Amino acid sequence: LTLAESAKDALKPGLLSSAGHALDAYSLYKCSQDPDSLTRQVCYWENGTSVAFQVFSDIGVAGSVGVGLIPGAGGNLRMLSNLSKKIKTGITGTLPLVQKAFETIGFAKVATSAKQAMSYGYLVDNDKIIINRDHIMFHAKKIISDSSDNYKAPEIESFKLPGSAGRLAIDVQAKSMVKAGKISEHDALIGNKLAYVLTGGDKGGMFTAVNEQYLLDIEREAFLSLCGEPKTLDRIRYMLTKGKPLRN
Repeated sequence: LTLAESAKDALKPGLLSSAGHALDAYSLYKCSQDPDSLTRQVCYWENGTSVAFQVFSDIGVAGSVGVGLIPGAGGNLRMLSNLSKKIKTGITGTLPLVQKAFETIGFAKVATSAKQAMSYGYLVDNDKIIINRDHIMFHAKKIISDSSDNYKAPEIESFKLPGSAGRLAIDVQAKSMVKAGKISEHDALIGNKLAYVLTGGDKGGMFTAVNEQYLLDIEREAFLSLCGEPKTLDRIRYMLTKGKPLRN
């Protein structure tokens, strides 16, 4: 386990793994404005334990849709994993769980406190919350030191997701919101891509489990396809130059 001492170090290959963190254009923009923000907020995140200060907002899945993307480095997978531990439905990945993940990511919900981040699914119950940001590094190093002797890598998870039936329900909601003028056609396109990932893609189904790698693969495919959309490029350009999202 390696603890990054700076944002630059944290961006080295292997320190922010695809399974643990979602970095998007908005996050990179925020880090470019405040190079130390990455270090302050993501000190340690592994095997269900993380250290965070009271405001948990800049890094994560919330900013992706604002720049015309979905989380592209494991954010959707981690959201499903975290929510499955909070929402006990008997079957991992039932429609209510997927809908909550879709609403949190699709509506770019930003947690203004660690407690709120826990309710959204960004954090789980056994994550350690440090209110005083000056104490984060101390506690992060202590967690790593305490777990170094008996550390075990987390087991690979599998998920039973609703598949095409779940996508249909989300698609109906998205179309009604477009008609009402609440979201744009491009927002609906992003929503369709997000729903495809969260419902398990072509392999998803209530009786068919999909593994982590498959979810990461379809997440990456959806992310890259959105990167080629002209309206997504307009959103990214606008965010980088104006510092706020473009609604197109």
